[in-house]
Amino acid sequence: MSPDDVDGWNEQGLLDRRAARMAAAAVALRRALRLRPELAALRSNLAVTLRALGQPESALLQARLAVALDPGDAAIAGNLAMAFETMDQPAVAALWIGRGLRGSPQDAAGWAYRGAMLRRSGRIADGLAAGERAVALEPGGLGGWQNRAAILQDLGRTGAGIAANRRALVLDPAASGLHSNLLLALHYSPDIGPMELLEEHRRWDARHGRPLAPPAGFRHPNRPDPDRRLRVGYVSADFGYHPVGYFLAPVLPAHDRAAVEVFCYNVKPREDGMTRRLRAAADQWRSLCGVDDEAAAAMIAADGIDILVDLAGHTAGNRLPLFARKPAPLQVTWAGYVGTTGLSTMDALIACPRQMPPGSEATAVERVLRLPDDYVCVLPRENAPAVGPLPARTNGFVTFGCFNNRAKLSGPTLSLWARLLARVRDARLLLKTHQFDDPVVRAGLLAEFAAAGGDPERVDFSGTARHFDLPDWYNRIDV
Repeated sequence: MSPDDVDGWNEQGLLDRRAARMAAAAVALRRALRLRPELAALRSNLAVTLRALGQPESALLQARLAVALDPGDAAIAGNLAMAFETMDQPAVAALWIGRGLRGSPQDAAGWAYRGAMLRRSGRIADGLAAGERAVALEPGGLGGWQNRAAILQDLGRTGAGIAANRRALVLDPAASGLHSNLLLALHYSPDIGPMELLEEHRRWDARHGRPLAPPAGFRHPNRPDPDRRLRVGYVSADFGYHPVGYFLAPVLPAHDRAAVEVFCYNVKPREDGMTRRLRAAADQWRSLCGVDDEAAAAMIAADGIDILVDLAGHTAGNRLPLFARKPAPLQVTWAGYVGTTGLSTMDALIACPRQMPPGSEATAVERVLRLPDDYVCVLPRENAPAVGPLPARTNGFVTFGCFNNRAKLSGPTLSLWARLLARVRDARLLLKTHQFDDPVVRAGLLAEFAAAGGDPERVDFSGTARHFDLPDWYNRIDV
């Protein structure tokens, strides 16, 4: 290729990106940009690549420059929207994808993406409308069905959400992430029993896991030397201000450094204060952003990891196809999921008697290892307020509270709360989660609560709270 071939360097960058060689893609695209810095498409392509590499600030800069150079291009506006999404600004992302849709109103994928961003910014009903438009434009389009599934769960319509997840999986049966979405959704249904859950997890393994497993008889080259330090690796997209981050923060520094060397394999594209805390507590920190599962497995094997810990299960950002390749001799799942992964290459599940009661071993493919008290230790939040007096002493009534995701508030749970409030005179129920920013979600829950025999007038709602403000809300509830 000629050193001055702009199109050639751009094509090379796109080829590298499609092959998940993100670092090489960025180099090629930068070469092209040095030759033609005024080309908006080059900057937009580089922005997409930098997002994949876990460089969100640089990606946003390039995406902004691209839009400034060509403000009328819908695809370039869409890439700027995705850059804002990575910066945890879904409302701004929805605005920019909306601008792009003005010029291409028949773009089903664009409507599906706008629906997802509206949902994330608390506009659940508007997100559903955008997703439904995507499905109407392209009934066989994947994005619309994914969006529909997530929003139906936000609305408490668990069965319909599961059906939409199944439809998405039919459209792309090879997509392990879609199958993981279905598995997570099944946990929210009171109609799905533990053995049915197990069988669906086994189907995930048969379809997405076993074909990637090493051949029979394969042996890892790790030296069985009792005098060397064990190498323990943790894999997560939640190394940050997330429950998993708070679970892990007390664990990393507690490892005996004479016996254990700690590796963290990070899938989170944007760092925060907790990310930096976890990084400081690890001996080695590796980024898996922009690294495909095969290359990530090779990296872990080259690091000589003895025990590899999955912290996601089938939740968002998981790297279970990596674990299916068995890059470490011993693999365990812990902290980020509520049961079996289904993987035949996952050796153990770390739990406790409450999470996995004695006798429940048959519901997991892994060997169940129980900690004696609880399966996690939670780091107290920074600057959390002191525990205050019981609100009932001031209010004159008991306040029950739940700050869980709407999808977890099942019919049987609402029926139980209805009976509880009927038996505790003047008691109130405070429900708080981001979905309750939307009045449609609130109205839907109240209708279901009333149908279960509850008094809607005794239910209070609160929506999104800033991360560091949330702990103070616990001082507003008694139970």
